[in-house]
Amino acid sequence: MIMAYVTRCPYCGTVWLLPNKETAEACPVKCSKCQKCFDATRDLLCVPDALFPQNHTDSQETVPQESLSAPEPEKTTSSCLSPTEQPPIQAPVRAPV
Repeated sequence: MIMAYVTRCPYCGTVWLLPNKETAEACPVKCSKCQKCFDATRDLLCVPDALFPQNHTDSQETVPQESLSAPEPEKTTSSCLSPTEQPPIQAPVRAPV
C-alpha cells in the first residue's frame, strides 16, 4: 500500500497533499492560498494514497489543483511574519528601586 502525507493550514483550513515527509519538515511552509506561514508537521498525517480522487478514474468529484500541490517552503529560517505583522516592540520598563 502506497502512503501519502497530508497537512492542513491552521489559518484557512486548506488541506495539502505533500510529496514526502521532508517537504513538511522544511519549516516553516507558506500556504499559497492564504499566504500565511505554518508548521506543516503540526497536523501531518500519513494516509493511504488510494483515498485521493486523482487515483480513481471513475470518481465524479474533482479536487482543485491548487490543493493537490505542496505549500511553498519558506526560504528564510526567521519568523515568517512580515514587518507589518510583527508585534510592536515594547520599551523597557524601569524596575522600582
